[in-house]
Parts: sequence; C-alpha cells; structure tokens
Amino acid sequence: MRSSADRIEKNGVKNAMIFDRLSYKRNEVEVLKFNQIVSLYNDGINELNLFITFRNNQFKPNVSDEELKKMIDSPKMKLLNSKELLDDLSAVSKNNQSNVTSLKAGVNQTLSQVEEQFLFVKKYLSKSKTSRKTMFTKVSWFGIPIN
Repeated sequence: MRSSADRIEKNGVKNAMIFDRLSYKRNEVEVLKFNQIVSLYNDGINELNLFITFRNNQFKPNVSDEELKKMIDSPKMKLLNSKELLDDLSAVSKNNQSNVTSLKAGVNQTLSQVEEQFLFVKKYLSKSKTSRKTMFTKVSWFGIPIN
C-alpha cells in the first residue's frame, strides 16, 4: 500500500483522478496501521481480563511463579507496544483524529490498571507460599484494616 502511494507521488500528481487515488492510498495505509494498533490493544485487554479472572480465582489452579509473571507481563508489553505505535503515528487525518485520541486515553487508563496488577503480582511473589493466601482476604478489627 505504502509503496503504491510512494510510486504515485514519485511520478507526480498530474490530474484530479491521480490526486484522489493518492489520497485514497494514503488513507488506506493510515487505516491499516490504526487497525494493527487496535488489534494489539484488544489482545492486551483480553489477556488482562484473563489475568484478572485468574486473580479473582485466587491464582487457582496453581501455576509457577514464572508463568504468573508472564501472565501480567504479556498484556503490559502489548499495551506498551500499542502506546508506542500510537505515539509514532505521523499525520492523522481529521476523520481518525478522535479515534486516535480515544484510543490513547484507553491505552493510558488500561496501562495504569496493568501497573496496579503488576505491583500486586510483584508483592505476591515476594511473599512466602503460606502468606500469599492472606493477600486475597481483608481482615479488619472494628473496621480498621489489619493486613
């Protein structure tokens, strides 16, 4: 797609039909890039949802510490990659500007949630096997949290 647009540009825009074709090709490239970023973002969201479901089940069935760390690292990396690709987008057409802005906000919000989960896993893995179970319950004494 990109090479087609470059070739048209290199040969020169001689009339309105060629200009329209060039605009169409540029827009097509932009849409393909944006769709790739959205797909990566959606993969990260899906993996994060799987992790949260697993956490809600108190990390059962049991998995190794490395597997647990991978479960939170993978969505984090996908979301960071989608953020980087969004930041690298050059000129965005007016039609897609609101989509890009919305996706950037969604990525930033999700990254903050991933960071929260990442810190929980880091704290979870730093504890002994017996004290890990206490991280899933809140114990309070007269309404004051103890743990």
